[in-house]
Amino acid sequence: MGEWLEDVNDIRIGQRVNEQIMILKAGQALQGKARKFYDGWRPSVRNWDNFEEDLLTAFPDYETYHTKLLRAANMKSSDFSTISEYGLAKVRSLYRYYPDLPWDRVLSPVIGGITSDAVRGGIRLHQPKDQKELMLLLRQYW
Repeated sequence: MGEWLEDVNDIRIGQRVNEQIMILKAGQALQGKARKFYDGWRPSVRNWDNFEEDLLTAFPDYETYHTKLLRAANMKSSDFSTISEYGLAKVRSLYRYYPDLPWDRVLSPVIGGITSDAVRGGIRLHQPKDQKELMLLLRQYW
């Protein structure tokens, strides 16, 4: 829940969305128990800070930083429907934990998680210089 709230808050700030509108939109996006929580949420002060704090209290993240990073590092291309989907998810997850990680340190675990020898070889051959080049290259493979 914490990561989701961080992403939503980044959008709220970046797009300068009014707190009340963002609470409404975020609440409508919730599902299951979180949606039931939101539907019954009646704070004395309805603002983004209270919404965020109450959601995190009700639905704490039990994964540690280590387990989240380990899960990101252990992603395999076979876990995704396309190689492009895998590449994007892996790069994003690595940058989430290490935003200043040099590209070669990101590319190496991406290659390591690819199950196809042909795709791994293609990446090594072309040596994409950034995420955009990698994604263009991965689109060539199914």
